[in-house]
Amino acid sequence: MNKKQRFVIVAVVVVVAAMLLYPPFVWVGSSGTVGAGYDWILSRTVEGASVNLGLLAAQWFVVFVAGGAAWLLLGNP
Repeated sequence: MNKKQRFVIVAVVVVVAAMLLYPPFVWVGSSGTVGAGYDWILSRTVEGASVNLGLLAAQWFVVFVAGGAAWLLLGNP
């Protein structure tokens, strides 16, 4: 593994951790499901809001796929 590949791995870990600390929230009320936006994980500005795990998992999937592609492309020839 070269320096560029190590940088990609560190960048993926940092981005995934940042997404975990600042996740998307969703609010389920009487009118249905409404996106509540993004907020810090320990801050509940909207009462009854919860982390939108589906969206968070999709975001992580995209980061892992892009990071994996970058890692492969930056490998030694």
